[in-house]
Order: sequence, then structure tokens, then C-alpha cells
Amino acid sequence: MRSFDAPGSGSPEKFYTLNEVAKMLNVSRTTVYRWRLRGLEVVRISGVVRISGSSLQQFISGHYAPGEQAVGA
Repeated sequence: MRSFDAPGSGSPEKFYTLNEVAKMLNVSRTTVYRWRLRGLEVVRISGVVRISGSSLQQFISGHYAPGEQAVGA
């Protein structure tokens, strides 16, 4: 995980690799890659795909279905 200062923000934004996201959410790297196709926003930093913590949280919130347990709950 890397931290970078987000523009206009007082706190650093955390960025994760596809592997880190997969491990955090107990899914395969392929699943995370498919989520990119379904709207998970990513950025390329030095040619490496990274996912910001806020982008990941927004994606999860938008795909959370009632009756399912939320991540971190």
C-alpha cells in the first residue's frame, strides 16, 4: 500500500494494488480485474495499476445489496 497526498486534501490518499485489494476482500485477483470492467476506478502510477481507498469504498457501497454483510461490518 502506498500513500500519496491527494490534491486539495489535508490527508494522504491510500492506493492499493490489485493483489492487495484481492487479499483484503478475500477474492481472486481476476475478480478485482473484472470489477474494473464494472466501474471500479483505477489509476496508473508509473505504469502500475493502483486503486485508491476512496474509489474502492465507493465501488463497494454502490454494489452492496440488502441482506449481505458489508465489508468491515
